Order: sequence, then structure tokens, then C-alpha cells
Amino acid sequence: MTIRRFSIPLLGMAALLAVSGPAAAWSPEGHQVIGRMAALYLTKSAKAEVEALLGGDAADAMERASTWADDIVAQRPDTLAWHFVDIPLDEGKYNPERDCPGGNCAVARMTADMKLLADKTQPKEQRAEALKYLINLMGEIHQPLRVVDDGHDHGRDIKVQFGDKRTNLFDVWETDVPKGLQGTTQQIVSRLRGKITPEHRKFWAYGTFIKWTEESAGQARVNIHDDLYGAARLSNEELLVSLEYPDVKRRLASELISRAAVRLAAALNFALK
Repeated sequence: MTIRRFSIPLLGMAALLAVSGPAAAWSPEGHQVIGRMAALYLTKSAKAEVEALLGGDAADAMERASTWADDIVAQRPDTLAWHFVDIPLDEGKYNPERDCPGGNCAVARMTADMKLLADKTQPKEQRAEALKYLINLMGEIHQPLRVVDDGHDHGRDIKVQFGDKRTNLFDVWETDVPKGLQGTTQQIVSRLRGKITPEHRKFWAYGTFIKWTEESAGQARVNIHDDLYGAARLSNEELLVSLEYPDVKRRLASELISRAAVRLAAALNFALK
């Protein structure tokens, strides 16, 4: 089903096997930027619904709600798998039976939450929770390493050294790359929004959760993993990457965060019309 420039896959999907590790993508600041910026693109009716469900001004409320799904993982560990998808790195196409068995992955969860949010006969508390998941998970599917099965636990097993820092590829993309978005949330939103044209919004908002996740899987293959083939390997098997690596990739991360915000607004405008 496609309406305007947003379509929702309504068929049942299946769940991802349990995944270990932290839940938050893009760091809390990245999620907050996505939530606040998306609020600026809401229709009047969607904005009113968001404010009724979350309370307060939509931009403030969506910024606050953006990390809720990460914060509760420790209390609800069964939700951790909802923050990932396991598309094989060399495949690129989503297969629900293979990549999301049982319905426990980001694509399936977002689809279920869209249906719940759009159903105004459901209790307010359940709709508000669905909204908070959508705000967070839209960010998750735009962090490329979260949506691929790369044989390295989403990059966690790829040890990386740049400068004096020893970490892993997953954490570089979760923390080091978005760290350069410097400024307050409002300042970052203003800076990124200034680069988004009407043509960007029109193009980015067209698609489905599946298509957007597949797009991120392609980014993981081409712009992350393929880029590492030339990296020097140290005697301890760590990859030695340039000190500039996070800076180089921040431009891509900024665009992915912007896409997530535009697409989140499109989804909410569709569900809350």
C-alpha cells in the first residue's frame, strides 16, 4: 500500500535472533536531533496528536521520547532485538523469514507500531509507547551497521585503533562519528535542516521501512565495510584507521540522520492524519 510518498508493509514479519550489546544508535544526541527535527515537518493534525500522546510541545516531547526505547532495554531485555535487522552484508535485500524470524526486529516492530499508533480505538498509553518506539527505531535503521549481518556482530568484532584510542567499528559509528555534530540539539537541527531542500524531502520520504532498511544495508557495505579493505592491520589484528575517519564519515552520518528525521515525519503524518 502506498499513499502519497509513504507506504507501510502490513504483512506479518518475523523476528531477529537475540542480539547482544548496547541499544542506542547515533548516541543519545543523534536520536534527539532526529526527534526534534522530525517534529518540524509534522502536519497540523499529526502535531496535535503527538502533543496529546506525549504531552507538551511536539519538538520538545519528541526529543525527550527519542531515547526512551534505549533506556528501558535493561528492564525489558526482550526488546533489544527490535533495535536491529540482520540482512546479510552481501545480499542487501530484506527477507523476513531469514532476517527477522519471529517478528523481533526493527522492521517488524515499526510496522506493528504504525498500525497501533494509527488505531485511535487503542488505549492512549499503548499508542504513546508505539510512538516512542517509532521515534527511536527510525534512527536505528539509519545506522547502517545495525541492519546487516556482517559476520562480525554488527562490526563489534572488528577491532579498530585510531590515534591512542582502541575500540571497535560498531562503537566508532555509534559514538565517534556522530560526536562531531557539535552544538545544542536545536543548533544541530537548525544547521542540518538548512541543507534539506524540498526536493530532498520529496525524494527521501518516498518508500517503506523495508526499502529504507535495505538502503542502509547498502551504505554499510559500500561506505563502511568496503572502505576498510585498505586499512593497515596491526600485529594484534586491530585495524589502524586514519585519525580523520570519524570526520570523513560525519557528512554521511549527518545525511542519514536528516533522512531519518524526514522519514519519521512522513510516517507520523501518514499514521496520524
